Amino acid sequence: MNLKKLFFQTNKKQLAALITICIVYGIHGTVFNSIPFMFYRPDIICTKSDGVQYKCTEEEMCKLRKQDSSFQYHFEPYNDILSIPIEYDLFCDRKVMEASMQTLSTIGQLCGFILSFVWNVPTQKKFKVILITLYTEAFCLISLMLFDSLFFVNFALFAQNFCFSYFYAILFVFASEYFCDTIADAAPILTNFLWAFTMIIYITYAYFNVYWRTHLSQFSGIPLLIMTCIFHYYCSKAPKRFEGGDGYTFNDSLIAAEESQQQGGNGHTIKQEPRQEGVSVIQELLERMREIKSDKQQFKNLIVYMVCNAGCYVSYFGVYLAMNRLEGNLYVNSSVSTMFELSGGISAALLVSRFKHKQILFYTYVLIGFSYLSCLFFQNSQTLENFGVLGLILSLLPIIVSKATHEMLFPIFILYLPKLLKQKYHQFAFAAANLIGVLTMNVLPFYQYFMEMYQLNQFVGYGLFMFVVVFQIGKIVELDYESHLRVKESSMFKKNSNSSENNHVNIQMENIVTLSK
Repeated sequence: MNLKKLFFQTNKKQLAALITICIVYGIHGTVFNSIPFMFYRPDIICTKSDGVQYKCTEEEMCKLRKQDSSFQYHFEPYNDILSIPIEYDLFCDRKVMEASMQTLSTIGQLCGFILSFVWNVPTQKKFKVILITLYTEAFCLISLMLFDSLFFVNFALFAQNFCFSYFYAILFVFASEYFCDTIADAAPILTNFLWAFTMIIYITYAYFNVYWRTHLSQFSGIPLLIMTCIFHYYCSKAPKRFEGGDGYTFNDSLIAAEESQQQGGNGHTIKQEPRQEGVSVIQELLERMREIKSDKQQFKNLIVYMVCNAGCYVSYFGVYLAMNRLEGNLYVNSSVSTMFELSGGISAALLVSRFKHKQILFYTYVLIGFSYLSCLFFQNSQTLENFGVLGLILSLLPIIVSKATHEMLFPIFILYLPKLLKQKYHQFAFAAANLIGVLTMNVLPFYQYFMEMYQLNQFVGYGLFMFVVVFQIGKIVELDYESHLRVKESSMFKKNSNSSENNHVNIQMENIVTLSK
């Protein structure tokens, strides 16, 4: 990203619109990062008949409460955290309601993803659709300060996840259609940075403001509304890249001069692939499925790709669910794991330049699997205290590894796809893999609920699943695709063509970026 070109050679209103919409994206970091604080479960102090108090487990408290209605207990939350389970007493028989709330939230993400895939929004209407999505989400979150019912809490969480999923799905396509290449190309870098930056700010905010409701309404809802209004103003005033929804023109002379220097669309902007008239999305998917099933090796690679993607979803979302169950300081745990997450992108750049993609995937999932299974040996709090700082790292090992490797796996998935599947299958593979990933994510809250019910460590299941992914990676047979691409690029260069085929691989890769995470 050329900062000088970005800040001094582009339209200022377009740049302001991009920065504000990227800040909006960063605010959505609370969709995942608020989970450990919203669903924090405190220590429970039980009182014996002789008045002696002791720390008891939730299962013990529930059993005693059933036996004696006058049984006394109280919660001792760290830093006086007021979470949803504490406010609505989601313990014992009501604990299943927590899993239901978390599942409903992930169903919201699934619905948003499906809507983005089946509804091809015209270019001219994308701006209005994004505004409606963000304003709706902001008002739902702010309304949490007005409505106390558990039903509305569920509705607000569903709305937040639905709006985030849909907004994220069309964000980068919108940027490429409304902004010049220099500004649009900066969007992925800015969003990744602001997401991580917002995580650090949020953890600090959560330490001083312990009420979960203000996290969503004051930290997310109000800033979201303000930044959406600013984005609304600048984007409506900025020159638009499109004209008539089909061709690309540049209303601003400076942007036009900049784009004319680029030879025939060789940038990395994202375009939506037009659909054939009279052909539904379902028909397209079924046709692609029939085609890919006829090639056994392509079909095997597709299955592996989907399993790998599901493993990434399990690894990332699972640790957020488990974060507040870990020993130690919740704020320290969140901060330390976030720092390692920031290092993941740098690690990916170094590894990709030195090792093959298949090797990276194989050993990364082996590492994740072992880190999860290590909890069998390092789950005793007293044992960990004897290790000091090392004990903290050991207790956080699954969290650290999964969050760091998620940022590393993200670009590798994008780069590896052309070596697994033919170009015409990329969009189908991306849609199928993310659909399977989100569906898998929907299972995790109830998986955690049942594991805790039987007093089993949930990380064991995650670790075993990672080794299933490792086994599948061994079945990959890479395509001899690079020579095909070189021949194709050479042909296109000789013709000096500006056709969309010259950019098809880049477009498909960027489309994967817009919905993978």
